[in-house]
Amino acid sequence: APRRHNIDLRAAQQIEDTVAGEVKVQNIKHILVVIPKTHTPGTVAPATPENGTGEFAVRYWATYIDGKKVREIDPLNFICLIDGTDYLADVRKALGK
Repeated sequence: APRRHNIDLRAAQQIEDTVAGEVKVQNIKHILVVIPKTHTPGTVAPATPENGTGEFAVRYWATYIDGKKVREIDPLNFICLIDGTDYLADVRKALGK
């Protein structure tokens, strides 16, 4: 549908702690707000998966690792937060936001 879609993607990612000699699991969560730009339905054939494609405009994107926000991209609100640094804080301040 040509409207905003809220997407919540979650993954369990294995990492290796070489100092402790352990394999650990990280909780990864991506929150996206997208709007469809294009959609190609693909073809239909017996016993094959659908090969449709789509292109989306991302309006918001946040990434959390083990519950800590490591990325927030919000162009409409002038937010570009990456690893604790907000690169657009001065822009918001200059615009009075």
